[in-house]
Amino acid sequence: MFGHAFRPNIPDFGTSQEPLELRVTGLRVRRRDGFAPDGADFVVRSGEITRLSDVDGLGASGAGKSTVFSTLLGFSTVHSGLVTINGAELSTVDHELWRTRLAWVPQRPTFTHNTVEDELRQAVSDQPGPAPSSAELESAAASSRSVHLLGRVVHTLSTGERQRVAIARAVLRVQRGARLLLLDEPTAHLDDTTAAFVLQEIRRLADSGVAVLLAAHREAVADLSTVDFGDESTVDEPVDESAERVPLRGGMFLGAVLLGAATACSGAALIGVAGWLIAKAATMPPILTLSVAVLGVRFFALTKAVLRYTERLVSHRAAFRLATDLRVRLWGRIVGLGPARTLELRRGEGLRRMVDDVDQVRDLVPRTVLPTLTAVLVAVLAVFAQALVDPAAGAVLAGGLVVAVFLAPALALLAERRATTALAADRRRFAGRVLTMLEGAADLIAMGAHRPWLRRAAEQDAELTGRTRRQALGAGAGIGLATLTMGLTALGCLVTGLGRLDPLLVPVVTLIPLALLEVVLPLTTAAQYRVALQAALGRLGLPEVGDVRGTERRLRRHGGQIDLRRVSVGWPNGRGVLSAVDLRVPTGAWVSVVGPSGAGKSTLGALLLGFLPPSAGTAVLPERVSWSPQEPQLVSISVRENLRLGDPEATDDQLRQALRAAQLPEWTDRLDTLAGTTLSGGEAARLAVARALLALPHSDVLLLDEPTAHLDPDNTRRLLDELRFAARGRTVVHITHDPALVAPNDLVIEVGDGRITRREPSRSG
Repeated sequence: MFGHAFRPNIPDFGTSQEPLELRVTGLRVRRRDGFAPDGADFVVRSGEITRLSDVDGLGASGAGKSTVFSTLLGFSTVHSGLVTINGAELSTVDHELWRTRLAWVPQRPTFTHNTVEDELRQAVSDQPGPAPSSAELESAAASSRSVHLLGRVVHTLSTGERQRVAIARAVLRVQRGARLLLLDEPTAHLDDTTAAFVLQEIRRLADSGVAVLLAAHREAVADLSTVDFGDESTVDEPVDESAERVPLRGGMFLGAVLLGAATACSGAALIGVAGWLIAKAATMPPILTLSVAVLGVRFFALTKAVLRYTERLVSHRAAFRLATDLRVRLWGRIVGLGPARTLELRRGEGLRRMVDDVDQVRDLVPRTVLPTLTAVLVAVLAVFAQALVDPAAGAVLAGGLVVAVFLAPALALLAERRATTALAADRRRFAGRVLTMLEGAADLIAMGAHRPWLRRAAEQDAELTGRTRRQALGAGAGIGLATLTMGLTALGCLVTGLGRLDPLLVPVVTLIPLALLEVVLPLTTAAQYRVALQAALGRLGLPEVGDVRGTERRLRRHGGQIDLRRVSVGWPNGRGVLSAVDLRVPTGAWVSVVGPSGAGKSTLGALLLGFLPPSAGTAVLPERVSWSPQEPQLVSISVRENLRLGDPEATDDQLRQALRAAQLPEWTDRLDTLAGTTLSGGEAARLAVARALLALPHSDVLLLDEPTAHLDPDNTRRLLDELRFAARGRTVVHITHDPALVAPNDLVIEVGDGRITRREPSRSG
């Protein structure tokens, strides 16, 4: 806005002695077809907690609370209104310096490192001082009861555990000097005990002089004086990394290989006949003597063109069929294994396998497998034909082909120093890193960690450029040796034929080696890409679905029944989460599943969905489940198409009815609006509920996993009333951290310590 010439500093409030006052007046930010917020006024001061839900116009879900945080971070543009920091307008400050004073817990935290400990260390990369010590990390993690998570791999964390790590990340920044704490639904996915503990820590930080801006629909429901903040039991969810290699169906390309060989043979015949024709014409024979040779030249020229076109058509068709088969096969494996057994495919890995690796196989098979098979077949035929004309010339050709087929590719690999293999792997890693960087851009920028990522991206780009040069050097060396070899082979055939072979046949045996350059030169590229192809095929391997079906004797599906008898279940390669569980749910009951974070509520949901098979006992589970997940999976397509994932045949009227039932009446006229990351947390959750309602008529059970976590109390009450009405007569399993949402007539299932306890609901809840 002001360019590089104007970079003023923000007012000095970096010390605890210098108070902070953030004043927002008449803030309006354009969002879709309106404003959210629309004229917000509030003040945030050091030592105080300001709740956005208490600000006029910001209480309801989707009113613009997350947009307020985005504006303060410099991510959203102010349409009108004024934001000042100790009297200085936000639009005039250095945003990077301003962000060093901020600590932010987003509603949907993203993580860019592999482990929790590395993620916390990155959180203070823009703060002064050395890297945080282990004691600092444990102190910050203790603020959200997440010390036990420090050694965990990020992609194995549950939603509540990810939220705790985000809180610890923000607390660590406060410990290093941040003076404004921005909290966007920090306790939405936490149980009452942990939520109360976190709110107590937030109060402690405010008492120390930190300014806190809090957006939370959920109040503390536990009395801190009576809460037991003891140690937590945790459950690791390791990744099942056993996989099989994907076989390549060579039969699909047999026709392409034969056509390629026929094309090369036609090319060699064309050159041979043309050489004989030129030699014969030099003797000045009658024109009729040359007519057959002329027809032969025309025939082989046309045949080569037709065969080449047909070979390209067949090989490309086979390559695309292979890509389609691989994608269908991979998708079938992923669906068959379920999310619980494919944790390694998170953070874009599944997308890279489905798209990048399959595309690589599609592109490399015609460049590696087909040229190699074609060259071997043509070389054998050429040597045999050459030997029939002149055995000596045949021997020379065989020697030249050995060098061109084997030594030239070997020279290319030696010259490039495996650059092609490393280049393919580095490009894949670079693409994954860029995707991670883009997905976590907001978090990285807010923590000042984006510049190291950009520097590393630039370094990787330079490394890729260097490897590309080495790859080109290797290819040039191999092609040069092959060309030189075949040229010398042609010269050798000429020498052996002079004086002892019919002069009309000397051009034939001389030109054949040059014609074979067409099949020899691609072998250099084939050798370079062979390892890359094998690596891509290896990554497309997943455990056989049959490995899971061994447990099906313990599992039966029958309508809407839920009957667990001595059932034990856990995550792949990990210890059990639930042990010897007995549970029978009457058909048509509303079941509220409660319990602390990490106790196994989501594990029970995964069992009901069929994502996790029982390791012991017998389970009768519903055949068809309509699911509203804790983390709504919305695709960046229209709202209409997102909803139709629940019922592909649903009419627009049915879609609007589902939206109204999900408390999204304002979206009934926005069916063509793109969904995805532009929705607030509450809107995304309700859109997922609407999708589940569309699938409900075709389902036996409705599974709701924290559907109201990001909703205000009024919308929560109305949504649950609509759900109870819509699902009457069907079994409903409602997973929640909030006991206040349990109705007196609900069947309550409490999960904890690996057990399930059936109890009567609290009448006071």
